[in-house]
Amino acid sequence: MNVIVACAAVAWAMVVYYQTSTSAKVWLFSTSATEARVSYTSELNVTSEVVADFRKDDATLTIALRDLSPGTRYVVAIVLVDNATNHTIPAKTLSLKTLAATMSTVRFAFGSCTMAVPLLYPFTGLSVVYTCNRVLENRAAFLGFSGNLDYIATSLQPDFMLLLGDQVYADIDFLAQDDTEHLYRATVHDHAYDTMGRTTPIFSIYDDHEIRNNWNEGQYDDRLYLDRIRYYDRFFGDRNPDPIVPGEHYYTWTTGVATFFMLDVVRKHASPKDWPDGPHKTKLGPTQKQHLLQWLVTSTEPFKVVVSSMVVTDMGMQATDEGWALYGTEYRQVFDFVNEHNVSGVVLLSGDLHFAGVWQHSPYDFLFEVGASPISAFPVIPSKAAEASTHKTLFQSWTGLHFGHITIVDNAGDAGLYPAMDIAVYRSRLGQPVPAFSMRLNWEDTIPIKHNRT
Repeated sequence: MNVIVACAAVAWAMVVYYQTSTSAKVWLFSTSATEARVSYTSELNVTSEVVADFRKDDATLTIALRDLSPGTRYVVAIVLVDNATNHTIPAKTLSLKTLAATMSTVRFAFGSCTMAVPLLYPFTGLSVVYTCNRVLENRAAFLGFSGNLDYIATSLQPDFMLLLGDQVYADIDFLAQDDTEHLYRATVHDHAYDTMGRTTPIFSIYDDHEIRNNWNEGQYDDRLYLDRIRYYDRFFGDRNPDPIVPGEHYYTWTTGVATFFMLDVVRKHASPKDWPDGPHKTKLGPTQKQHLLQWLVTSTEPFKVVVSSMVVTDMGMQATDEGWALYGTEYRQVFDFVNEHNVSGVVLLSGDLHFAGVWQHSPYDFLFEVGASPISAFPVIPSKAAEASTHKTLFQSWTGLHFGHITIVDNAGDAGLYPAMDIAVYRSRLGQPVPAFSMRLNWEDTIPIKHNRT
């Protein structure tokens, strides 16, 4: 039995990212503390401290550690204080290492869809969780979180993890319809989620089920969105790198050999999906699209990884009635731009489908997409025919649970002259996850306009 008492607990530890300076974020959870004191000591025994207050009626707190040294390990000591009683909760000590500014190799895992709903606990594998004496569930772990997330954190040990939405299914969890916060608490205090958060930097985005299935109502006039997005922000979003535009959810970060753009493609900026396709129909919104195009044309890293919570290839229409395929004009605008400006190294990562696949786009044969889901939810059979698609399927799997693992290496291509991306899609059915597909994508295969090499 695994019991976590959340009333005086630190749940997830950190999100580490590199931007113009090296920074880390420490995410804390306590229902009794009013103040947090976070001290961090470098390998050179240089110590700094940040003190911050918990907000009233909010058990979560995110603290940013700024101006750290790249590629450096820090010991982080956390003390929680209840100023009303002068009670000090014993310190938690963590170890984190910032990402290096010029990493020649980067390894990361990614996926989406972790269904932690009470009706499915026997299948998704939540262990016992107490949140202030409220017992949410007591079941043995069979599949789900404890299978894939544990394996990623303890066996693969990547540099970071990407969670591409549907971390919770607030619309399906009937016991949390009026108590979304407890669903988030149950999720982040699950043993495997907790292990992941304490050991692995995490970058996340939300998808529709954080609000409701196929949500497409707009951000300003939908009360359900306004209510539920605040829980995503508190438990996940606040720990991400600062957004490009304050108040938005899309952001970038860089590792040296690769740069990443986490898109917000859910429905906040998107035109209604049933609108006729055309120049005025958008998934990104004009501001986000302009930031994406500017990032694409100015980034100098070998690989430029565009991360979308929703599938981009029209092959996704086999299992869903949404995605980029319904926004074809904007899709062509973005990747015509990539082609015309000869932007090399662009690779797509996606989630949402509840099956996994690797696709080569057309007519953009330089563009490859890797989709991996679900980490822990029910698989979906792609039962509809992919009519009129010219995209090439390199791999597809809909039996079992999936996540992706990618290694980007500088100077690893032909004769060691070019960067390369090693792609693996892991699948778990009943036992431990194993690679179901792997391929090497050489950087030169992502060049839109091929140059003669000498």
